[in-house]
Amino acid sequence: MATVIAARMQLQDQVDEAIGELERAGFAREHIASFYVNPPGQHATYPIGGDRFESPDINGALDNHSQAEADKALRRAGMLVAVELDGKDQAQAVDVLRHCGAFNVEQAEGVIAQGE
Repeated sequence: MATVIAARMQLQDQVDEAIGELERAGFAREHIASFYVNPPGQHATYPIGGDRFESPDINGALDNHSQAEADKALRRAGMLVAVELDGKDQAQAVDVLRHCGAFNVEQAEGVIAQGE
């Protein structure tokens, strides 16, 4: 597994610019991916719909603080650009993404192969 940096963007033009800038910065195109994350509850993961087996508030047990934490844990919808560092500088990848309009920058472990 490698370190992957991903960031959300508003516009497809920003995604295209970020991919180009990452390539110009020396990141291999095969280690860059872009994809759309649907809004919470619309992933249809479960036969009954939604992206969870049951609502976090199914028993009315969440207070305002717990609800805020539950909402924070959900990834917001939008276009994401992800880049596998492949030994490259993490700060450089983050700088390129932010320069292109990225926000909600995340770090994860994974592999991006052939742009996926």
